[in-house]
Amino acid sequence: MKTPAFLSKSSQMLSQCFTVCGRILRQIATTIFGNVSWRPPGWLSGIGHGWTRLNRAHPRLIAPAIITIFLLLCGAAWTWNWYEHRPKPRSVQVLVEAIPVTKLEKELKYPPLIVRFSEAAARDRRLASRSKFQNHLRQEIFVATHFHRAVGL
Repeated sequence: MKTPAFLSKSSQMLSQCFTVCGRILRQIATTIFGNVSWRPPGWLSGIGHGWTRLNRAHPRLIAPAIITIFLLLCGAAWTWNWYEHRPKPRSVQVLVEAIPVTKLEKELKYPPLIVRFSEAAARDRRLASRSKFQNHLRQEIFVATHFHRAVGL
């Protein structure tokens, strides 16, 4: 099939136009930036030569290797995104006041343990069904922590 004359001449004229525009742009770039040249570093050339040797030695392994690397990178990106969007832990500052020395008496009276939180502290509902001693301990902790809010923190 022969190409019509006006189409072949128009394609020649279009290629000449692109060539002239390319020369003009190159001259403008040379005028603005000067003569810029770049030579790749040795390690980059070494990687290119190694890739060529690998491609010639194992042509059937290249496509699966590229797909595997791509899937590993996608998995790593998804994992990073998941990790970044996890709920942030809530931090609360705690101040435990010094416990005074217990006075030696016939019946010992333990001084209160005062714990101050930077935010409101709720009691642990799991401690409700423990033994009598643990229940007493839970009440003491609840009394000491329930009404103490951020004081000077």
